Amino acid sequence: MNRFAVLDGWRGICAILVALFHLSAASHIFYFPPIRNAGAFVDFFFVLSGFVLAHAYNDRVTTPGDAADFLVRRVGRLWPLHIFMLSLFVGLECVKWGTMAFLHVTAGDAPFTGPTEPFAIATNILLVHSLGLHSTYTWNGPSWSISTELWANVVFALTLVAFRRHLLLCSILIIALSIGTLETFNHGSLGATYDYGIFKCLYGFFAGVITYALHEKLHKGDIPLSSLVEIATLIGIGAYVSCLHLMVTDMFTPVVFGFSVFLFARERGSVSRLMKTKPFHYLGQWSFSIYLVHAFVLAIIGGTSRVLQQLLHINLMIPTAYQSHKFEMLTLGNAWMMDLFTIAYLALVVSISALTYRYVEEPGRAYFNGLAKRRVARRQPQTNMR
Repeated sequence: MNRFAVLDGWRGICAILVALFHLSAASHIFYFPPIRNAGAFVDFFFVLSGFVLAHAYNDRVTTPGDAADFLVRRVGRLWPLHIFMLSLFVGLECVKWGTMAFLHVTAGDAPFTGPTEPFAIATNILLVHSLGLHSTYTWNGPSWSISTELWANVVFALTLVAFRRHLLLCSILIIALSIGTLETFNHGSLGATYDYGIFKCLYGFFAGVITYALHEKLHKGDIPLSSLVEIATLIGIGAYVSCLHLMVTDMFTPVVFGFSVFLFARERGSVSRLMKTKPFHYLGQWSFSIYLVHAFVLAIIGGTSRVLQQLLHINLMIPTAYQSHKFEMLTLGNAWMMDLFTIAYLALVVSISALTYRYVEEPGRAYFNGLAKRRVARRQPQTNMR
């Protein structure tokens, strides 16, 4: 089955951009508009997920049993790494408690309170922590999208079983419902996460399903000047993301990313050829780990910096504001020093992600895929023994 290698590469690039978006470090690139608005690339993940899963399962999920097998596989894709990272965050919170108890210094909020309250451990384990049960991000902040992704997969599976012949119509209705909900309860914005994030995810996911339907009908047609079209598309997406904070609405974001997925799924131009090279292949392979690992690395950086501030009586975390958002900016000398720090941060995130992919993602996925295969085998009629 076609892996869409170019789209995998773009998934890796977007994961890196999200990791940079969450790094508050006084480097030269911090205020670069595509970086400051890179949270929008989560919508790319949703669109791409809908596209890829429609490609892989549109013809395979026809019965409730098929739907259950599909969801077992999806749990195997999303849950093991999420639980592994959650356990690391719980361990880090214990370290924070020990630091406050024995060194008498603080490393942020009091341990096991607010975003790290014990109740949130249970909701994270069940992957329901982004269904409006909390008033903030919990534990591994970016995992809110993993929670919504799983439940969007449930809706997708149910739609395939119950309304297969009307999948496109159902996709349009789900998108309309999602947009209506966001318009009504989230001020007409796609900036929903732990509260109305499920509707943001459903919008993007089923936009991806529709994008795949268009791809199926039109993918054999040639694109004149495909390299120029790919380059122009990248420039257009960069401009769009850069100007998101200036726009009246960001509701067109899944449509914009849907077009980019449609274009790069064809793999025709020079940009696509570049994205098929090994570095981008590996980034795509490690993208899920990059997305879930980077917040843990940032938590360690932030906690260590706060402890060092108090022990050494130096200022490492400077209060800063950008576009009405207040946060602490890590500063270690001049901007050139922070550029090196940013490179080291990305290198560390990618290195750890390569390990979690090999030793957490792959074994977890293999285990749950094995469960799904055994389920299929039990449903198949037994042949008579001769």
